[in-house]
Amino acid sequence: MASNRPPSPMGRGLQGRGRGCDRHAALDRLFEYLFVLLIRSAMNARLIDSGILMGLGDARLSRAVEAMHQHPETSWSLEHLAQLAGMSRARFAVYFRQVVGMTPFDYLTNWRLGVAQTMLRRGSSLKLIASGVGMPMPRPSRESSRNASDFLPLNGSLTVRSTQVEPMPR
Repeated sequence: MASNRPPSPMGRGLQGRGRGCDRHAALDRLFEYLFVLLIRSAMNARLIDSGILMGLGDARLSRAVEAMHQHPETSWSLEHLAQLAGMSRARFAVYFRQVVGMTPFDYLTNWRLGVAQTMLRRGSSLKLIASGVGMPMPRPSRESSRNASDFLPLNGSLTVRSTQVEPMPR
């Protein structure tokens, strides 16, 4: 027996008969929604008890974490991050570590390294990467230019080239 209702555009798209871009976009949004529900459920069930997701889920800490994410190049101070969270410096530092599982500056360093790795994989220059994550570029000197050739970018990471070391005279 045939139904008198026209088929749902969403149903057609998910079954592969709709336009490809629409189907992919719908599936992407659906997956994101289900992922958020899964994470929230795990957090509510206390299956996740620390980590950045808990920090982002905390009304006070999320303001500081989001600021670090949006502006990794900023020279953050504990005082400024605590102000964003509406807490004292001491309370912020202790609470951040309890909730996230690491200090605010350990987290910021890890975040900056992740951003730098992503930029490096995309082919950004070291100067752009350094300014993008708040790390000053060392000034060139005779010593640094001689040693700079000992570091070669390889597969998105910096690798030290092995060198022969002579024993010190006695």
